[in-house]
Amino acid sequence: MVLATILTAAAMLAGLANFELLNGNRFAGHADDIRKDPAVASALGVVVTDKIITANTNLAALRPLVQSTTTSVIESDAAGPVFRSAVRPLHQYLTSDSDSQVLLQAADIAAISISALKEFKPDLVASVPDNLDVTFSSIGSQSFAAHTLQAARWVRVLSWLLPLLAALCLLAAVLMGRRTWRSAGFTVGRVLLWAAGVFAAIISLGVIANTIFTPTGLVPAVASAAWSTMVVPTAILTLIVGFAGLVLIACARTLPVRNLREFDQWALRAARSRPTTPAGWGVRVVALGLLGVLMVLRPAMVIQFLVALAGVALVAYVLAEVLVAGYEAALRRGLAPKAVASIRRYGARVLAALAAVALLVSVAVFAWPQSTSIAAETGPADQRCNGWVQLCDRPYNDVSFEASHNSMSALDENYFLAEQPTGIIGQLNAGVRVFLIDSWYGQSTNRPGVIANSDATRAQAVAQANETFGASTVQSALRLRNSLNVKPEGPIGLYLCHELCELGATDWPKVMSQVKTWMDQHPREVVTFFVQDIVKPADVATMLGDVGLLDKVYTPPAKGQDWASLGQMISSGKRLVWLHENEADTAAYPWMLYGPQWSQDTEYTNPSVASFSCAIKRGEPDNPIFLMNHWLSGFGSLQADAKKVNARSVLLPLAQKCEQERGQIPNYVAVNYYNLGDLKSVVQTLNGLD
Repeated sequence: MVLATILTAAAMLAGLANFELLNGNRFAGHADDIRKDPAVASALGVVVTDKIITANTNLAALRPLVQSTTTSVIESDAAGPVFRSAVRPLHQYLTSDSDSQVLLQAADIAAISISALKEFKPDLVASVPDNLDVTFSSIGSQSFAAHTLQAARWVRVLSWLLPLLAALCLLAAVLMGRRTWRSAGFTVGRVLLWAAGVFAAIISLGVIANTIFTPTGLVPAVASAAWSTMVVPTAILTLIVGFAGLVLIACARTLPVRNLREFDQWALRAARSRPTTPAGWGVRVVALGLLGVLMVLRPAMVIQFLVALAGVALVAYVLAEVLVAGYEAALRRGLAPKAVASIRRYGARVLAALAAVALLVSVAVFAWPQSTSIAAETGPADQRCNGWVQLCDRPYNDVSFEASHNSMSALDENYFLAEQPTGIIGQLNAGVRVFLIDSWYGQSTNRPGVIANSDATRAQAVAQANETFGASTVQSALRLRNSLNVKPEGPIGLYLCHELCELGATDWPKVMSQVKTWMDQHPREVVTFFVQDIVKPADVATMLGDVGLLDKVYTPPAKGQDWASLGQMISSGKRLVWLHENEADTAAYPWMLYGPQWSQDTEYTNPSVASFSCAIKRGEPDNPIFLMNHWLSGFGSLQADAKKVNARSVLLPLAQKCEQERGQIPNYVAVNYYNLGDLKSVVQTLNGLD
């Protein structure tokens, strides 16, 4: 029994490591939680700031500002997608010996390239360290990850081997005992309770230590945050094992099942009575002492745990009462005495079997080999439409899509008061399929890297920017960007800007070329652009032709007729929908849809959640495309506002209300900071996919 207890506790540890650490998606989630921990972000901010100042000593005087900014960026929600994307291939490199990994192939290519350049173009690699190609080769061979790969192999093996050995020890303990159901139930139940008790003690001590000691430095901060992220899954596993042990002991005490209330009375007496053995007294004192310390240090956590435990006990009590009442009623009425006798005789064994099955299922879940790669969407890739087989037969205007407001205004593209975390390609990779963008004519200026609106459109841009941001805010932003007195001097080009291009600009032809490449690589995705256009229709058509997208634009049938299904659009190759808000030359370009004739939308200047409405703002009620604008106006708390209004509890009820009132599914659910909140799950619910 002692050996079985040790093996069970070790099996719990191995299963937890296999389930939580070897799974790529769960590991990336835990790593992202660690990144956002304030102590980790602060410590990492110090490290990064040191590197920045070492590279540019002139910034030493601004160290507090640099460190504050760096720390804010590190722990911001906007950094999440980039961070998780970087963690997943690294995790696969450290835990999987598959030779098809992108990281390994890139390292091998780098090693070969450096070696070739040293041979044929030595002047190009004069500043490259002599052993860099060897380093890349060792990365490609995974020798850097030898220890972690070995550890991952052992975890995978031990996650199923240790439960098996523990089961064999339990079997041996049962066979060496009285070989009765009662002794077997007590034996297994006690072992599970002791193993759960060991884990509970570890959790308690860890939480206490984590609360008392303040980590200093990056490594202690990461260790502390890592422990915090693992407390919940560890506690869940502990509860599963402990509850299974309690059920088995309960079944053993009630053999044969005379009255389940006897176990309730025994449990209450056991909780109130003083242990008669030194070991029992010691365990009781330690357990109560740890509980008392936790109640002082983490009262909220203890209350949550006790409430959950009380809930489980209450459900078990109600079930027992129902069984007892049914049993007694059947006896009084003389119903099926043989069946009642069988239940009386074998009922506890059935309950014990159910507990054993639940335990085996838990073992299978935690011991099952975990994937180190990102999980695929439902259905074979060559049969899905926008990620789902179920969407292929639906007309385009009967599908809801994730949409981003001011899609080009992105943090990672250095926009002032950005409204999205990533640019358009990053959004495509994250699942956004509808892009609300603003197009302008722009020019390069006497300030390197600064784009300005062309002379012909600058007055209009300034007026719109002042209306959107406020004149004082615009002036402050221009001063920060050293662009108050910029002089447009380059050729006029097409740009995506949020009013003033000095506040952020995206080369429109360049990003559409990237969109073309992305669509070629994802042939079963339908994409939409809704353009607030200053750029003329002929120039837009020329640009799309230059980047190779004209053969992908979709022309719908006459208004009032059904649109093609997603599957039909994908099969035809016409899977780019294009709408203009201001001007569309539909005679010359039938695919260029005029928004007011094809779409209807909701109010887009909402100061609070209470102001959201389903009332029509623009367009006609019978227009086939329904755009639901869902963001708060103002720029003082963009991310906090997005997190609040994108929450499922806010977004889904409003979307369903609008669908009911307007008689049309919200086709474009447009938000700020698509990565905050529950946009993806809400759209799936609207499409009936959850």
